[in-house]
Formats: sequence, C-alpha cells, structure tokens
Amino acid sequence: MAGYLEGDAAREQGNDPVARTKFQAALRSVEENLRITQSLGSKANQGPALSALALIHLRLGDLI
Repeated sequence: MAGYLEGDAAREQGNDPVARTKFQAALRSVEENLRITQSLGSKANQGPALSALALIHLRLGDLI
C-alpha cells in the first residue's frame, strides 16, 4: 500500500493533486489485489483489501 502512504504524505504537505494521484494508483492496485484474492477464494486476504479500499475511498473524499 505504498501509494496510500505516499498519498497521505503528500496530503500532509498540502499537495492535494499529488495525493489524489497516489490514492488513485493505490486504489487500482488494491482493486487488482482483491480481484486476485477473490478468484483464488482466499477469504482471509479479502478483509484487509476491503479495509484498504475503504481507507482509500475515504481519503479520496468518496465517503463522508
């Protein structure tokens, strides 16, 4: 979840455009990870991916 951490760092520095770009990259990565874990039937790994998705959407302002 490197993109997420980089997005948080950019947001803290007030660089919202970079933060948004990093969060969007993290979102794509986590969505891909979730698709893979779902296709493998790995329920244990789906929880952390879903949690990460929620955090990313929160940072992107998709959740209020």
